[in-house]
Amino acid sequence: MAQANIIVIDDPLPRRLARLQDEYFVHMACAFQQHYGEEAGWIRFADYLRHGLTGIQRRLGLEKYTQLHRALEGALIRHRIQGDASAHLLWLEPLLSQYYDPMYRYQLAKKQDRILYRGTFEQVQAWLSEVQSTAHPR
Repeated sequence: MAQANIIVIDDPLPRRLARLQDEYFVHMACAFQQHYGEEAGWIRFADYLRHGLTGIQRRLGLEKYTQLHRALEGALIRHRIQGDASAHLLWLEPLLSQYYDPMYRYQLAKKQDRILYRGTFEQVQAWLSEVQSTAHPR
């Protein structure tokens, strides 16, 4: 993988946030609850999110981590009581824009020569279909 070619999906932040909200906060919460039961599943889901944030605490710095952790705890309460998974966007958006996105840009900049294609999800999907059809004509 260290030498593999790269295809980059560049979707705008609002679209990525919507996808992550659905995948991580709606579906994942349901999956935890279906597997472990409603209460135990919720506790494990919340702990999973906390663990993920705690895992990058040193990289975030104490101040940023504290801000995001408070927002995460508030989002968990709102999600649990009101069923509002969008509350998580209050901590996810700054985590993506201020931490993950700069990190990915930095890493990709070092691998520019290996990027074969870059575009939105639909553009990448169309490009891959075209490449596949020319590589394996029917």
